[in-house]
Amino acid sequence: MLHNQTGDADTTVRSPISNRLGQFRQRQNWAVIVTILVICVITALINPVFLKPTNLINIVRQISILGIVASGMTILMIAGGIDLSVGAALSLAGVICGSILASGYGQVTAVVAGIAVGALIGLVNGAIVVTTQVQPFISTLGMMSILQGLALFVTGGRQIPNLDGDFFAAIGGGMIGFIPVPVVILLAVVMISHFLLQHTKWGRRWYALGGNEETAFLSGVNVSRYKISVYIITGVCVGIAAVTLASRIGAALPLMGSGYELQSIAAVVIGGVSLSGGRGNILGTFLGVLLLGVISNSLNMLNVSAFFQTMAVGLIILLAVIANQYSQRRT
Repeated sequence: MLHNQTGDADTTVRSPISNRLGQFRQRQNWAVIVTILVICVITALINPVFLKPTNLINIVRQISILGIVASGMTILMIAGGIDLSVGAALSLAGVICGSILASGYGQVTAVVAGIAVGALIGLVNGAIVVTTQVQPFISTLGMMSILQGLALFVTGGRQIPNLDGDFFAAIGGGMIGFIPVPVVILLAVVMISHFLLQHTKWGRRWYALGGNEETAFLSGVNVSRYKISVYIITGVCVGIAAVTLASRIGAALPLMGSGYELQSIAAVVIGGVSLSGGRGNILGTFLGVLLLGVISNSLNMLNVSAFFQTMAVGLIILLAVIANQYSQRRT
């Protein structure tokens, strides 16, 4: 059955390979959880401030933007794609949102425009991949340069400051009880992504597409439609992240999305999503995002140089990729 090839779609009978992949993902998720706990304990012993509620809230607030982007990237990579332009797309969507707000067109208009720009970029990326058959890695790499240049052109290389308004400011800086609004947005995006992947026909076909595109096509799946759909969803997530980040910092910067492409891919891979597609889940990605956030906060608490922080993230990515390849060889 087609479902059995994907390893994550709902099935009544699971193959030995599916069971083995599921067991590996569970072990990988537990490994990430244990790593997070060990880092927290060590950091708290050295600097007790780490466990204060204000710092813990700060950690989840900091990971919210990355988590939103990584949620879209998870769906995309499960379907066998990848998008290196998400950072530049975030920058462009953010400055478009900021420009509209600064021009006095209204807060709701600015928010909708920012999300729409992200969705449009996703549509263009998907259309290019489908129509040209160019590898997504290459096409989105080129798109990254184009979008970053557009963001710099729109702003003239300068930031758009003083983005205010009660509604807009609440998106990135508001609180619902003791929970920051960006965290609420992140949780909503994660839950919707999980529902789409695990409980819809679209999700099952995304898994099938990533597991074996030719088999999916021969089984009657409209490959082009489902490929474009995952790029659009990724773009929507990027647009939401752009609006949230612009609101949080109160400004729109032409380079505000720099680095999010690599960080989001890192979080997805750490979470157990296969680089070749067809397997993974949103929970693993959330744990990957949390791990990156805890590491960054811990190193800051311990006054470790930013250079070593970059090295630490690179080492984690390398270990996650090795674990991914090892699991594929085992199965």
